[in-house]
Amino acid sequence: MRIEKRVSAVLLVPALIIGLALFFAFGAARAGSSGSNGKIVFEGGDTQSGNFQLYTVNPDGSDVVRITNLPANNFESLLPNISPDGHRVVFCFGAIDSNGNPHADLYVINIDGTGLSQLTNDGLSWFPRWSPDGTEIIFAHSAVNINNTPFSNNVVTTVRADGAGTLRSLTSDLWDSIGFFTPDERHVVFYSQNGGLIAAVWIMDANGANKQRLTPAELAVFSHQGQG
Repeated sequence: MRIEKRVSAVLLVPALIIGLALFFAFGAARAGSSGSNGKIVFEGGDTQSGNFQLYTVNPDGSDVVRITNLPANNFESLLPNISPDGHRVVFCFGAIDSNGNPHADLYVINIDGTGLSQLTNDGLSWFPRWSPDGTEIIFAHSAVNINNTPFSNNVVTTVRADGAGTLRSLTSDLWDSIGFFTPDERHVVFYSQNGGLIAAVWIMDANGANKQRLTPAELAVFSHQGQG
């Protein structure tokens, strides 16, 4: 049996989009993100005892301030994101169940630690990002699979930042995840594993219409019987 691998060339910009999406999805909890007021928000905690919280700090390392007072926890993926005006922070927080599965909802808090509010309440919300005008949150909304395990399949979803209204799903394929509004808010860029196991960059209208794939699959794998 011989395995052949073919790597497809992809455009630099879409590749960077995927890289940034993955960085913010899996690294932002520790790396934080900066706001227009110069503050950086980050997650701090003790991996042994848990109790992860959000903090702000100036770019020069001064004035570290804890802004959340979350229950004692071992939830390592708060994934904070500062609003465009620098006044609010959206993040996800939840719990790890007895089977080791994470459950999270979205929360918004003022940058000074006041005004905490909860946006979702189903335990299936991840990777929140603000719209450029600060009125909406775009995030990955998980579907529970047959083993009652969340965080496996996602659709790109939005909710109003003030918590009013209902969740609005922009995609229906359960292999879509992590969307970002374009600066003019007319489109959403997201990545999807639709049609295979390798993510590609897609774009759609802000209302979920006219989905188009921008890149081919990054890696294609073929298997065939060979001699020798």
